[in-house]
Amino acid sequence: QTFDYLVQGLQRREISGGGLTMAMAELGTMLNGESSDAQFVAQLYKACMGRAGDAEGLVFWTQMLQRGETRQTVMMHFFVSEEFTTLCRSLGIDPL
Repeated sequence: QTFDYLVQGLQRREISGGGLTMAMAELGTMLNGESSDAQFVAQLYKACMGRAGDAEGLVFWTQMLQRGETRQTVMMHFFVSEEFTTLCRSLGIDPL
């Protein structure tokens, strides 16, 4: 039911790519600390980019979290990335 709502929102252009990923994260365990920082970053790559993270990126973002950056802020960095923006636009979805 929630999934159908999100899909319909995308189709009507009422939900952006970033909004969809944030909704999915809130429905799951990405932001609530139930996963390790490394697991969160790996999940973020999969959710935002549709791929596994490269070794350098996984280390970089995991270290940012370990230094005190919030998960929400790291997620926003993904949302404004060129890769995410290009992917969303290729699907006809507004990135933010």
